[in-house]
Formats: sequence, structure tokens, C-alpha cells
Amino acid sequence: MPSWLDMGSTASFILLCVDSLLLQLTGADTLLFHGAQEEVFPDAPAACLAAFDTPLRCDEKFREIIQQMTDAGLSVLCTPSCESSLQDLKAAVSFACGDYDILLNGHRLSAVQSVDLVFYNYNMSCLVDSSGDFCLTVEESWDPTYTEKRYPYFSHGDPDGTPLEDVDGALIDLSEPETLWPQWTSKFSGKERSGQEYFWEPIPLDWQGHGHEGALEYDEYPLEIQCSECFLAQYKLGIESQWGEVYDEVPDQVWNNIKRNCQLDWEVKPANNQSTYESLEWTYETTCDQMLEVKSTDRMTVDAFALAKGVPSAAILHLNDVSWHMVEPGSYCAPSSCQVAINDGDYTGANNFVGRYDNITAVEFWAWNNYMAPLSLRPGEVVCIG
Repeated sequence: MPSWLDMGSTASFILLCVDSLLLQLTGADTLLFHGAQEEVFPDAPAACLAAFDTPLRCDEKFREIIQQMTDAGLSVLCTPSCESSLQDLKAAVSFACGDYDILLNGHRLSAVQSVDLVFYNYNMSCLVDSSGDFCLTVEESWDPTYTEKRYPYFSHGDPDGTPLEDVDGALIDLSEPETLWPQWTSKFSGKERSGQEYFWEPIPLDWQGHGHEGALEYDEYPLEIQCSECFLAQYKLGIESQWGEVYDEVPDQVWNNIKRNCQLDWEVKPANNQSTYESLEWTYETTCDQMLEVKSTDRMTVDAFALAKGVPSAAILHLNDVSWHMVEPGSYCAPSSCQVAINDGDYTGANNFVGRYDNITAVEFWAWNNYMAPLSLRPGEVVCIG
């Protein structure tokens, strides 16, 4: 269950070549490029091209490994002879082609990688659990089957709320707007790209939440899914492959959560490890630059207190056990005083608020207000602006 990253269409082109060329299958054995590998690698050494003629003892459904397959198709595809012949092909290409690569869509792709990508997709398709069930099929069972509902329509004076139909008699869905799934775009533009998957969409978008409205992190799935054999097997294969996702600080925390959730005692070896910490734990360092006093006669809201003392409201709320609508008499931890301003409008984001000022930058504003909710500054909230 890797969460794929977009790296353009380089390897999609390679797999498209594989897919289209394998449509011409004849005989008992299969060739990865049906003998037309020079179309993909036009200037490869002769020995390298010859290595791609290593026969694959696979059913013609081999070309469907980048598509959704049925149990019957997977049973025919996932055989020991097919897997071993793929290993033979990879070994032959590795020996004969060495470091040979080509430039496609601005990225280098080696001949060995083209085989490894196909092998990776084959392995992901052929994963099974201890019962012998294919994980692709098991994953389908995680989705609810019945979710269709009839929504009442009370407009035009209809007291019964008769469901609305279109001109063809089909029910019109009057539920909430359809969930907007995040677009799978590169978040590593201009940076190291070796860990990025080439696919645009690895699995249908409606699978990514498995019954939830939004796409989930791996450690957020129900434990019945998260700790299942297939979920963990797909996760491990994806993380440990160069074609899986980049493993940085957040995936590192996700994996540590999964281990605790599922009581696992084994580790993963990320192929694309860009984490700067072996095990990352973030904590807030609470420091009181000053203690501010509230007398018994000075009861006030947090915002009024923050304005009077020249400190941000969010810092008072975060550093003290206090509610925003009343500051009781006592001593309160606070950062150093600063030049303050009030959000005198509606709820707004930090970047929008900074846009009102010509003499401060967003970076400065965030540094001065490190306890704020950056996407939701409250009406009346006091913030530092200098």
C-alpha cells in the first residue's frame, strides 16, 4: 500500500511500451519488449539488447500487472516459474547492461531499473496472506459495499420529500459535495528525485480512504486494516523498494506509530531514506521569558490581557491552563513583550494577515507567533507584528 509520488511519465512510458508490445505475444514464452527493446534503448550495447531476449515463463496476463486483476488472473500470473524467470531476466540485464541508462522526460532511467520496476509491480500484485488470499483481493474487502442512499427533496412544496430524479428516471444524489481528494503532485520539485514513483495514480482514488471521507496516513487506519497481514506486507514492500515512497521525518513517525499500534518487533529498511533522524520525537520547549500578574480586580479575557501586556494571545493560551474568555487572578507564563496588533476581521490565515503589512515578512510573523493556529486566526486575537 505505498503512497505513490509523481515523478513525471518516464517509467509510465516504459510500462506503456511493455504493455503495448506484450499485446503481440505468441508462443509459450514471453519477452519483456517482444524483441523490440531497441525501440526503448536505441543506443544500448548489443549485449545489453540481447539480455532482454531472456524468455519469461509467464502467462500473457503478465502485461496486466499494472492494471486491476481478478483472482483467476492472479493465479495464472503468480507462479514460481514466472517469478524465477523475472529474476533471471534481471540478473542478465544487470550483468550485460551495467550502468547504461537513457534520458526520458528529464530523468535518467537505467535498463536495470526498467526491469526492476516491472518486477516490483509483479511482486506487489502477487502478495498473498497466510491463507493464500491475494492481497489485491483482500484490499477490496476493506471497502464498504453498500453506501447508496435516497435523499429527500422538499423543494417546490413537496411535503413527502420525494427523491429527485433526472430526465432518465435516475435518482439524483443530493448529499454533501463529493469528497475532494488531494492531487498527487510532486512535493520535491527541484530537489532529490530518486525516491519518487513515476505513476500519476497508483490505485483508484476511492480506495485511499477505505470508508473514510479523507485520505488517511497509514497509522490512522482502523487497526483491523492497519495491523492485517496484507496491509503490512504492502507497506513493507513499498517502503523497501526504490519505486515506493520517500521516507522522511513524517513517515518515520508513522512507522513508529504502526509498530506500537500493532505491537510489531520487526523493522523496515527504507530504500529512499531521507529522514535526518533515526527516531524523531518532537516536543515543545516551554520557556517563560516573563511572568505576568493579574490582580483580583483585573479579570479579563485572554485577548484583553494579551493586548494590555503586549504579548500574543495564542502564547498565553498555550503556556498556561486558562480559557480564552476569562483570565483569573494569578501569575501567568508569557514570552517577551512585543509590538502587537489585533485581528479586527473575521477568521483568517496567517499569510493573509501578514499581507496587510509592508514591513514584515511571513517568516518573521511565524517566528514571533509560534503558538498561533496559522490557518485560523480568531477575530479579536492579538498577535506580534514586531
